[in-house]
Amino acid sequence: MHARQILRDQILAAVTGLTTTGARAHASRIYPLEQAGLPALRLWTREERVIDDSRDLGSARALRELTLRVEAVARLSDTLDDQLDDIAAEVEAAIVAAYAGGGIGARSCDLVSTSVELLSDAEEPTGVAALDWRVIYFTDGAAPTALG
Repeated sequence: MHARQILRDQILAAVTGLTTTGARAHASRIYPLEQAGLPALRLWTREERVIDDSRDLGSARALRELTLRVEAVARLSDTLDDQLDDIAAEVEAAIVAAYAGGGIGARSCDLVSTSVELLSDAEEPTGVAALDWRVIYFTDGAAPTALG
């Protein structure tokens, strides 16, 4: 299991069981969300950069910057924006608390952007708030399966 998966699992654990979305949190961008199962969360890693790979200098660690997206998905309603904001607030608080409590094995974990849009290509129109997080972490240079 790559260290990215470990971090995804840790963040999934942090956002599972929130007041608004409950157990409806999934580590997949393609998880089919039906209207009856909303509101819900989806999360996945978008990209990763190796910031500093000093293996050639004798260090066995690589510093990585991961962009992880958490999407809040809710049914179209008169209170859609309020509901998406409420979910976003719960997600932000949960991830920050998990990181501060040591439940996310990263050097840093920061919210960098939030975007909100209406999707009309779903079963029924839905609203989505996408929260992008920058997660900085180390891996063992010889074993990217271990957080360093």
